[in-house]
Amino acid sequence: GVTSLYFARDGLFDLSMFRSYFTTGDLALLNLVPPVLLMFLLYVVFNRVYAAFAGTFILTLIPTWISYFKRLYRNDPFYFEDIVLVREARTMTGAYAIVLTAGIWHTIAAAVLLCILLFFVAKPRYKRLSVRVVSFALTGIICMGLLQNVYLSDEVYAANKNEAQINRWSPTEQFVSRGFVYPFLYSIKDVAG
Repeated sequence: GVTSLYFARDGLFDLSMFRSYFTTGDLALLNLVPPVLLMFLLYVVFNRVYAAFAGTFILTLIPTWISYFKRLYRNDPFYFEDIVLVREARTMTGAYAIVLTAGIWHTIAAAVLLCILLFFVAKPRYKRLSVRVVSFALTGIICMGLLQNVYLSDEVYAANKNEAQINRWSPTEQFVSRGFVYPFLYSIKDVAG
């Protein structure tokens, strides 16, 4: 979650934008709650901390980095609707040289090391399948409630403006000024319409 916020502004803004995520409205919470809930969901599915961590890392940071490169080459963030445009993405990536930054490589290395550590150290597991099923169902209900009432809410989105460092007329900068996870989830509205 926090790593995603760091990379959300990378290439467009300096670290003051990263700091602003923690001082503007509920932006930090709006960006951190989904990865935490995702990690819990993956934990109850796989019953392994390292698997939950690895899955959360992949499902959070890969889209964050896709957004970074999409902004870098096309000045356009990665929206939810872009997931269905896989063919266009393949064409686009062939036209550009995607070179991972040192920060991305360091993050991958740290995640691999942490995953290995969790594999050997974090052994607690749910003993009963019924506990896992109920935990999954309750967390799923919470996720759906948050998505519908918070993450897709125009009022919440408007209340969490972060326009001090941006051109408020730029959709890309509006997106980046709110982090990555939160505006990405908000962009589901464009698909759900």
